[in-house]
Amino acid sequence: MLENGEADALIAYDLDRAARDPRDLEDLIDVVEHTEPRVAVRSVTGSLRLDNDADVTMARVMVAIANKASRDASRRIKRKMDEIAAAGRPGGGGRPFGYEADHVTIRQSEADVIRDAAARVLTGETVLSVCEDLNRRKIRPVRAEQWSPGTLHQLLRSGRIAGLRTHRGEIVGPATWPGIITTTQRDALLAKLAQGTVRLKVPNLRYWCGRLLWCGRCGAPMVGICYQYGNRRTHNYWCSTQRRERGCGHTFVSGPHVETVVASWSLEALARPDALRLVAAGSPAPAIPRAARRVVRSQAPATAWERLQPVEKRELVRALLVGRGFTGWAVAPADKTSPPRFDPSRLSLATQP
Repeated sequence: MLENGEADALIAYDLDRAARDPRDLEDLIDVVEHTEPRVAVRSVTGSLRLDNDADVTMARVMVAIANKASRDASRRIKRKMDEIAAAGRPGGGGRPFGYEADHVTIRQSEADVIRDAAARVLTGETVLSVCEDLNRRKIRPVRAEQWSPGTLHQLLRSGRIAGLRTHRGEIVGPATWPGIITTTQRDALLAKLAQGTVRLKVPNLRYWCGRLLWCGRCGAPMVGICYQYGNRRTHNYWCSTQRRERGCGHTFVSGPHVETVVASWSLEALARPDALRLVAAGSPAPAIPRAARRVVRSQAPATAWERLQPVEKRELVRALLVGRGFTGWAVAPADKTSPPRFDPSRLSLATQP
């Protein structure tokens, strides 16, 4: 937001609430030093100022110290959590369904629900139908108004209900609490659920250009992130540093502007005589060629495009890209010496990420 000119100052409670990683601080310093007028950066405690070279040097020293303290704390916490898991003790958190707040004592009314749900799934009933029945009987999970297939699926797959301790996604041994079902029943449940009897709810797609954009710096896919500035809610596409994407975190671009550019390119591509053939070749799913025909045959293609669902837009664009020999758009990092506004020349069609 600072780099785009959407914000003109940054205030944090303390320096380590703004940055604990030296790389993040350097990004902030770059923005401050390449913005005219100079961005004001302050902390409530007075530990963060970037007004001059002395302030920048002191911030670098303090962030290095904060980073060391954070790493020390993380190492101690991980070691303690490993010890707790190895002993089979609960790891904390909210009350799990089927157990009391101490995470050990079984709550019989909820345990009966788990046993009944497990037995029904093992006999061939779908998770979705079990969820619908639980919601109809007004049996609620711990932290939601009603059951969803994903929630029940996760519960039935968990090692906890079989008296097993899970740590970092893996079973590490027996737990100190009693199981609600047996380990044999759990193994049978895992095998049954793996057969495709589960119908998980597909989350709504919000940012349809996600994974159609690639970071021009590291080649990682860019994903949509939402933020609010004042009363205005908007989104960017960002080279995410999360484990799944493994991006560099240095490239981002305005979401609405990018979507306008991609939509314009798509409408031009759909105006070609061979557009429907390209879409059919690029996507075997029947729904996508149907969506393309709705746009092509409309008297107002732009209006028809806007009426498409986000997932239809993404898959239609993907089909057009594949049909024309592309994989997406590479997004070049922003030129920090230029005015902080959207530059469409940063986007270029790419044949590989």
